[in-house]
Amino acid sequence: MIELALPSASALVAFGQVIMIDLALAGDNAIAVGLAAAGLPLEQRRRAIILGLAGAVVMLIGFALITIQLLHLIGLMLAGGILLLWVCWKMWRELRAGHEAETAEAEEAIKLLDSAEARPPLADVAGECSAPLDALEQAHEKARELAATLQTNVSTTTQRIDALAKRGRSNAAFQGPMAEVARGVELAKRGLEPDPVAARGRLEEIATRLEGAVAGLDELEAVDDRRAKAVGQVDEVLQKVRAKRAEGWLLA
Repeated sequence: MIELALPSASALVAFGQVIMIDLALAGDNAIAVGLAAAGLPLEQRRRAIILGLAGAVVMLIGFALITIQLLHLIGLMLAGGILLLWVCWKMWRELRAGHEAETAEAEEAIKLLDSAEARPPLADVAGECSAPLDALEQAHEKARELAATLQTNVSTTTQRIDALAKRGRSNAAFQGPMAEVARGVELAKRGLEPDPVAARGRLEEIATRLEGAVAGLDELEAVDDRRAKAVGQVDEVLQKVRAKRAEGWLLA
């Protein structure tokens, strides 16, 4: 007659632990059941969820019982340990191979940097460094020359405008533009050292405005010159007429 041996307390505790672990790790079963039941009609959805979860629990319990029985097999845990050891050894080889490849690449890069071919000549380095500095210095020089030229032209033009007032002509039309030109030159000179390129652009704009004022001044002076010449010719004719009268050639 076959006698059934009741499981011991330690076996029941191990069994309960396996079931709890399986239930904790089986959360994806509930997600899978919910996704499958989402496409069913509303009256069938609740039944499908209950049956699905119940089936999952039954299967987990069955798998747990099978696992317990398999653990009693002699040499199974040793075989599993050897398999895990082989997996760890394979992963260690892959990691070591990758590390060796990275180390080799780093050593080649260091050798290349240390080689004489990778080092640029000092003359080339000096040339590359001095080229931007030379360009900046040239920009400063050109901007300074333009500022000095404009300052001289502004002074000359101001003197010509003052001469108009002495001749009795109104110079009000030139006062405003010349004040703007003088102010623009001073502002450009202040920004010449920090940014010579921008300062040169502003100075060129100011030079264009100054050329316009000088052109108007040239026209006005040309008109005055023609008028003065005409007045001189009239005075010369009057002097000749007076001389002829004095000689009695013409009647008074």
